[in-house]
Amino acid sequence: DEVRLKADGDIKKIQVGSKTQTVLESANGSIDAVEILDNGVVTARAAKDVDLHRTGDLTLSTVYAADGDVTIDLKEGGLYAESREDSELGEDHYVHMQGNTITVTGAAAIEGTKEGASLVLKAQEGKVKMETGTARLTLFGDVDQVESKISANDLDLTVRGNVSNGTYEG
Repeated sequence: DEVRLKADGDIKKIQVGSKTQTVLESANGSIDAVEILDNGVVTARAAKDVDLHRTGDLTLSTVYAADGDVTIDLKEGGLYAESREDSELGEDHYVHMQGNTITVTGAAAIEGTKEGASLVLKAQEGKVKMETGTARLTLFGDVDQVESKISANDLDLTVRGNVSNGTYEG
């Protein structure tokens, strides 16, 4: 029940999914306009941008853009983080999404899969854009760009670095 797709170049405009785990890897390109079909745990790694779409809930293991942006567009669902141990954070978290800029749209909720856990982000350029119903987030590193905006009805935000020049509303 696991789907693994590895490419040297781009992975573009496909539909893919598994009920247990989906792994997408682009060694030298981008993962662009990929629609996730089933609700298994998703891992996506690319040298450049990662752009994922889903109707329904999406559970992430890791989404990593080495030298690009991460964009996740959800319809009718929440964004959830698979729980794992990370010695660098020293808690029951690890970095779930990493890229220059991280943008999440359409999520009803953003949180960890375990009670009290959060989705952990590392925005290398300090830019985070999210609009969601509720959010439990941990931001790793500095978040210091005017473009940073997190808007949620219920916001629980932990930052392991500096915060400035953004809009954070709950």
